Amino acid sequence: MRRYPHIAYLVTNSTERDENGDLIGSNEKIQLEGRFQIVSGSGKEVDYDAKFFAPKMNIEAFSLDEADIEYEGKQFKIVKHFNYQMHSELWLV
Repeated sequence: MRRYPHIAYLVTNSTERDENGDLIGSNEKIQLEGRFQIVSGSGKEVDYDAKFFAPKMNIEAFSLDEADIEYEGKQFKIVKHFNYQMHSELWLV
């Protein structure tokens, strides 16, 4: 694994209706720079497999739940997003 800072991509999915009323889906990738950390060997039962720490994001707390993160070719699902004073913490599975 590459040393900090790590680059991950937040993948957002949105749907819109075109002029015919058909649904059009689109994906947007937003680059995040932060620290990726795999959770292993802690001896605790936790609800996530990894965490990603990034600078504070001006995004509503629950809007990222169930969104996707790509890191080094692996796909993760965000289960929790915490915005603290100086940084954001994403719990990933």
